[in-house]
Amino acid sequence: MADFLKVHFYTIDLIIGYGMPVLAFLLSRNPRRTHVWRLFWLGVAIGMCWEFPIFVLSAPGAESPVLVFQRGLPVHYAWILVSHTLWDGGLFLAGVGLVHLLCRSPVLVKPRLMELCVLVAWGQISAPVVELGGLYNEAWAYRTDYWWNPAVFQIGAHDIPLLPQLMWLITPVLFYFLAIRVSTKG
Repeated sequence: MADFLKVHFYTIDLIIGYGMPVLAFLLSRNPRRTHVWRLFWLGVAIGMCWEFPIFVLSAPGAESPVLVFQRGLPVHYAWILVSHTLWDGGLFLAGVGLVHLLCRSPVLVKPRLMELCVLVAWGQISAPVVELGGLYNEAWAYRTDYWWNPAVFQIGAHDIPLLPQLMWLITPVLFYFLAIRVSTKG
């Protein structure tokens, strides 16, 4: 199974990424969840704020890439960029799902510390999981030799860099306060 994942990692990555808008659309068909569509695209927009610069700076042949693709990409890297921004929208939606599961209703109506903590905790858990997926499957690795992106911890022999952890510490806060506005807008 591990070999299958490694061989087909980018294909699976792309299918899931491009499947995220379909899933968000289907979820938003429920009259009680019409805001899901807007929350998904909010997450995509926020994710693009870091994915775009990272991918542009890490394009094949870049002089000082932020991340390094471990093997050849099956498609132009722009397709991977778009897929990962769609993934981000899905990851933010998964965080909203956890808020619904773990916090008292109604959620995303007014600022509540517990809701914010759930989103931030989800970000801190999901960030290393995503990085480990890339590392274990020899897809990509963030460079940790820059002073501004050191390894903050290791899982097995793999360095988990500061940059994704920091992004998923800050952006859930931004997403949360914007999500309240989006959810209460109707």
